[in-house]
Amino acid sequence: MIKKRRLRITNHTRWSTRSLRTLITAGMNHVGVTGPKHFTIEYRTRRTPGCSHGEAAVGRQTPWHDGAVVVHEAINVQLYLPRVDESLSVVQLAQVIEHELMHTRGWKHRDMVPHWSLPVPWAEGYAVAWCPPPPKPTHQQATAAVQREARARRHVARLEAQALRTARLLAKWRARVRYYDRKAAASTKPPKEDP
Repeated sequence: MIKKRRLRITNHTRWSTRSLRTLITAGMNHVGVTGPKHFTIEYRTRRTPGCSHGEAAVGRQTPWHDGAVVVHEAINVQLYLPRVDESLSVVQLAQVIEHELMHTRGWKHRDMVPHWSLPVPWAEGYAVAWCPPPPKPTHQQATAAVQREARARRHVARLEAQALRTARLLAKWRARVRYYDRKAAASTKPPKEDP
């Protein structure tokens, strides 16, 4: 069973992250991926029309200041999903997920059948929901937001002016205190004796 804390998902699409997490977790359980310390799944939107596709990278290199390179046990999988105006086939996505996860287990293309012919019975019953973009603010909401921003700016300007006045007054009164300190110090000095 895959622990959620081992799985980091970054979703740059409008497809539901919760649905995608459920599907990728089911795929990892089916393939038998136990997951290293760093396992990252990144979902992106395809730039061109078409079905889902992906790529997997195993291992991560970190250069050190002395020129040495440290290799971490890390897995990064990028999955590209269709855009809004296209339908998302859960079966096709599941096939791509299984194919890329098999790469993380060390399989090469010569060891696997093409991903479009993979049977994915584990994906039956899953659906990926679409999250619509947040509604654009209405004219009244926009006007209220503009008013709140103007009010905040007025407060900042007023408080900045007040702080400037306070700093000037403080400098004035500190100078006066220094004057009285010098005067008091001069009055406590013993008078000079004539030779």
